[in-house]
Amino acid sequence: MTDATANEPDIVSPCVGVCVMNHEVGYCYGCWRNRSEIANWLYASRDEKLGILRMIRQRRDSDASENGGRKRRRNRRRPS
Repeated sequence: MTDATANEPDIVSPCVGVCVMNHEVGYCYGCWRNRSEIANWLYASRDEKLGILRMIRQRRDSDASENGGRKRRRNRRRPS
């Protein structure tokens, strides 16, 4: 029996290389993850990573609505 997830591509880390924690809200300015999410990313299952990405989206959207609808500028990521 083969593992069904073995053929699925890995989910790329949301890190954009701006590794500065906002201590007021507890998230990284660059990727919007908290320390626990950052530390456990490599060990997280595919479903856990998808859950983290959903939380990031909610955090960004919440921050944008609190700041007059403006979203922070996305950083460019170098191709690997």
